[in-house]
Amino acid sequence: MIGKSYIFHLFLFLLILPDSIYSQDNICLIPQVESMVRKKGTLSIERLESIHFPDEWKNTGNLLVSDLKELANLSVMVNASNPSIHVKKVKMQEPEMYMLEITKQGIIIEAGDQTGMIHAFSTLLQLILGSEGKELPRLIIHDKPRFSYRGVMIDCSRHFWTIEQLKKYTKQLAFFKLNTLHLHLTDNQGWRLYLDQYPDLAFKGTYYRTFEDLSGHYYRKSELQELINYAAMYGIEIIPEIDLPGHCLALLAALPQLSCKGGKFEAYPEELDGQKRKRADENMLCIGNPETYRFVEKLVAELTDLFPSSFIHLGGDEVSTHLWEQCPKCQKIYKQENMTSWHELQDYFTKRVSEIVRSKGKRMIGWDEINDRNAADISDVIMIWQRDGREQQQKALKRGLSVIMSPKDPCYFDFGYSRNSTRRLYEWEPVGKECTNTQAHLVKGGQANLWTEFITTSDEVERMLYPRTCALAETLWNTKEKKEWEGFRQRISKFGAIMEKLNICYFKDEDWDNTGFVPQSEQRPRLVCPARIDTNMKGIKYYMPEYAFDGDIQTFFATPYSLKKGDYFTLTLEKRQAVQEIRIVFDVSKEHPEHVQLSVSEDGTIFKKVAADNKNGELSASFSTLAMIKALKMELTTPLMARLTIKEIILRYYEKTSIRIMKIVMIKKIIYISLIWMVFHGASLHAASLLVEAESFTEKGGWVVDQQFMDLMGSPYLLAHGLGSPVENASTNVQLPENGTYYIFVRTYNWTSPWQEGEGPGLFGLSVNGKKISYRLGIIGNQWIWQYAGQYQATEKNIHIVLHDLKGFDGRCDAIYFTTRKDDIPPSDMAALNNFRRAKLGLLAPPKTESYDLVVIGAGIAGMSTAVSAARLGCKVALINDRPVVGGNNSSEIRVHLGGAIEIGKYPELGGLQKEFGPVKEGNAQPAGNYEDHKKMEWLQAETNVSLFLNYRAFSVKKEEDRIISITACHIESGEEIEFYGRLFADCTGDGTIGYLAGADYRMGRESRSEYGETIAPEIADSLVMGTSVQWYSVEDTKTSYFPEFRYGIEFNEETCEPVTYGEWTWETGMNKNQINDSEQIRDYGMLVIYSNWSYLKNQSERRKYYKKRSLEWVAYIAGKRESRRLLGDYVLKEDDLTKHVAHEDASFTTTWSIDLHRPDPENTRYFPGREFKATTDHVVIYPYPVPYRCLYSRNIDNLFMAGRNISVTHVALGTVRVMRTTGMMGEVVGMAASLCKKYQATPRDIYHYYLEELKSLMQKGVNKKGLPNNQRYNEGGRLNQIPKVK
Repeated sequence: MIGKSYIFHLFLFLLILPDSIYSQDNICLIPQVESMVRKKGTLSIERLESIHFPDEWKNTGNLLVSDLKELANLSVMVNASNPSIHVKKVKMQEPEMYMLEITKQGIIIEAGDQTGMIHAFSTLLQLILGSEGKELPRLIIHDKPRFSYRGVMIDCSRHFWTIEQLKKYTKQLAFFKLNTLHLHLTDNQGWRLYLDQYPDLAFKGTYYRTFEDLSGHYYRKSELQELINYAAMYGIEIIPEIDLPGHCLALLAALPQLSCKGGKFEAYPEELDGQKRKRADENMLCIGNPETYRFVEKLVAELTDLFPSSFIHLGGDEVSTHLWEQCPKCQKIYKQENMTSWHELQDYFTKRVSEIVRSKGKRMIGWDEINDRNAADISDVIMIWQRDGREQQQKALKRGLSVIMSPKDPCYFDFGYSRNSTRRLYEWEPVGKECTNTQAHLVKGGQANLWTEFITTSDEVERMLYPRTCALAETLWNTKEKKEWEGFRQRISKFGAIMEKLNICYFKDEDWDNTGFVPQSEQRPRLVCPARIDTNMKGIKYYMPEYAFDGDIQTFFATPYSLKKGDYFTLTLEKRQAVQEIRIVFDVSKEHPEHVQLSVSEDGTIFKKVAADNKNGELSASFSTLAMIKALKMELTTPLMARLTIKEIILRYYEKTSIRIMKIVMIKKIIYISLIWMVFHGASLHAASLLVEAESFTEKGGWVVDQQFMDLMGSPYLLAHGLGSPVENASTNVQLPENGTYYIFVRTYNWTSPWQEGEGPGLFGLSVNGKKISYRLGIIGNQWIWQYAGQYQATEKNIHIVLHDLKGFDGRCDAIYFTTRKDDIPPSDMAALNNFRRAKLGLLAPPKTESYDLVVIGAGIAGMSTAVSAARLGCKVALINDRPVVGGNNSSEIRVHLGGAIEIGKYPELGGLQKEFGPVKEGNAQPAGNYEDHKKMEWLQAETNVSLFLNYRAFSVKKEEDRIISITACHIESGEEIEFYGRLFADCTGDGTIGYLAGADYRMGRESRSEYGETIAPEIADSLVMGTSVQWYSVEDTKTSYFPEFRYGIEFNEETCEPVTYGEWTWETGMNKNQINDSEQIRDYGMLVIYSNWSYLKNQSERRKYYKKRSLEWVAYIAGKRESRRLLGDYVLKEDDLTKHVAHEDASFTTTWSIDLHRPDPENTRYFPGREFKATTDHVVIYPYPVPYRCLYSRNIDNLFMAGRNISVTHVALGTVRVMRTTGMMGEVVGMAASLCKKYQATPRDIYHYYLEELKSLMQKGVNKKGLPNNQRYNEGGRLNQIPKVK
């Protein structure tokens, strides 16, 4: 029962709850780094006295040192001995990547290229500028960008910016780790680039007859060369844009012969009245004139000589065809090329100029119109600007074109902050949701575009850029999963002082809650009260005048162009009102009028001027005496050199409330009344209820507990895995809280629903005290649901519940809920369901605790070996496993034999543990006894320092800074929870579960060929992984056996069926799915194809006589995974290491298996495209290779080891290390390192830096019992006999 006192205090709590509560973080970086490991202690900035750079980076290094002096008042000597800042050039896995470590003694920076070093200095400079006092925190940062292209475009044509100004902008961009400055050098308003072969372009293209003071501004080549060199030292690439074939008035002012009509042309400044601009609509080149292409050839040649960038941007946007349609030369091309649309003339031009650019060894960038009709070459890059860019992005990606995203919503920075707010930009995702992984890798990055029609000063440039550029930088640097708005908002709020030190004139009045406003239709909004609006101002499409009086401050009316003197906006009310105050709220950042007159009218026809304040983006007038107003009018008294945005007209009446405030008051009243109602009627909310978890049934009969997917669906469940024959009933006794009528809900899942609509095969029933409640459970819906089963009239509290399997085809029951209220349906949302479970099951009390030196999670071969290795060297070890047996894939539940060789390589004692517990029989999908579960269990139980926790699933991690303090695990049947504290943890889960929960860096899927230089890797990174095997076998009976018809979404025939009697590793599914998030569906599909194929062989096949006495004996329901998350360590093993036998000082266990990467079987793909269930492989044989120890600990979680298939390797390298004997040797090394960590109170990383020789000594000795014969000679795999010679 909900007490009235409780409700009343809840009500008081709601009244005093603060608006927001933020967590604080002393380390404030933009963009935030990929990973950061915090250490205890600090480094005094005063200790930073000297620095060393590699010789090839000295020039840039000297520039960065000067920045330290200028911005942080920190003087350091260059190339001193024993430097306090040591910059090293090391081989990095990706461009622009760096490592920054702050120790007690100094700072270490590692980078693979100069740009990576520059980014490291940006991070360091931000840390210094943001430091409190004179101390820097000790930490290790590993960082790299998400996108390779991260830019800003500045329009230099509409208004000219000096080289010094551009240098300043360049330095600012580098500070926030952007890497591209795109210069829009030409347009109708000016040609800003001097060309040797066309000197008149710069002279005539910047001459304005009536604006002499604005004339003659252009860039000489020497000036641009100075800018290019300066930008390069900050890691900024300069990309030139010459806008063709439209936007060419300034060009035609010097070269009128390239137009369709000839004659005189004039460039015009934006300050010139639009009506006085001559031939503004004739701004396109003649497509049919051969001279046009000779000009482009010479232009591109000069651009190539001047700009080292591999890109040249040639525009291509907003081109009209009306002159071409009347031009004889263009008409000739139109006919010659058999065109059907005049727009194809632009396509003709696009193809010609792209070919010219390619002939110079460059790639052309063009605005997205160049691909409207697929004219862009496969080498061209599409810069997408229209609307939100999604349609244009998909069009380009489907053709395999690279794209750069700069859609006007939200990337046009000439729009005010009302439309494109900082938050809107931060929450923007450049890669569309509909993109495949292959397509996503064609999205090279993004940029902001700052068009300067209405921007006339350098301060305005910076106000429009910042703080939005900070959001852009983080959006393009970080993955979308890492971004979090409130965290960014906290960090950006601290950057004001830093931007002032950088001399950035940033916009200070941003509305941080504004998510931006982009109307999508012509539907007019409802006004605050009956009224009409009249204006001569043309609005941007969909930004209708009514938005200025709709009661919403976030919506607005906006104009696309500058406005003239006399332009007006009138609001006429249906009824005259007594008004006390008028407020007209504009966009405060830019789009507001400087000179404007406010007038009011009592009758709507005769207006009188009123005095009004115009400041801070708001026009306001107050009336001390009664003012009856029918209409108000705002009129510009001078031209407005900007767009105009009217956010809201707000009228405050003499009744002292506005309509909007009245709405809020009414809402508050409703809430208040509702709460009071709850106080006095709370008793009616009561329901008697009982939650019964199916896995807790005391008698499980033939049902089995399946815990594999509890992270996804919330709990273990009972599975009726009968291979087509109903299993024995499961039952339990429980006590209801009271007598009465109970409504019963059963949480279940129709498991074939992903492949076939309609009822599924997992039918089961429920009875209570012998009364049938429902026998139609488990066959409806398409997700885990609470299915209503029926009612039960309880006349006694003690009841007996029975689950009746009716088909034998994997019906599943998670929980049963009894409630006396029919509308008391448990939640389906995972978070809410978890809270519901814990409350109903009484799991809110703190769990009991255990404490160990090392906590090992996962008792496969890797986990077993880790635990025993550490235990024999003196560690107290907890070994946690979420199944009732150990051995992982080598257990009787999955039945994969061990693979790889032991007793080999530099440390032949490694692997010796497996001679003590390893099965002596080989073979996959064999009888259960072959896998000797009992032998493994007895071996572990004999280790006095190992405490084995079977049937416990780890589900949460507690951390302090970047150390794991404890993990909590729950029993998969009883629900009992234990919190395991430890100094060290080893993730041997295969899925990297503990690392994931702790925030460890990880990868999934295949890296691109270029990322690590792997020849076996795909050209473009993707999400393909090795799959999951559901193995099976059948046996011969003495008489005919029956198997039901099974048709639930996959059909077989004589050509597509698999006429076999067992299936081992080649029966592999889910290679094109997420092995974590889709794991239940992957396993289920494995069972689906087995049942469907077997049903066909038994019942329809021409071969059925060969199967009539065969029956399914075993089908795995525990999935045998090969690959999912790979946790990243200080080193990532890659193909080159294996094939070129690269030596490492920390060489440890030896991998012997070939690079064995499974992929969908092409024959299976032919029959079942996208739904494959068979795999094949190609073996790349290697010479036995000792793997670096650095692959066995997390790079960003201080006390986390890993062993198994989740260690730090690429997808390619996983192909060799993943076999189980090799993973067992990993575990032995981890156990040895853990013992040294205990001995020296050290971290796993410290073992590499300080105690490596002692680890080598332990690996030489081994921890195994000596003198045992090698009983593990089967399935060792082929290998090279000699070390490969590297050419």
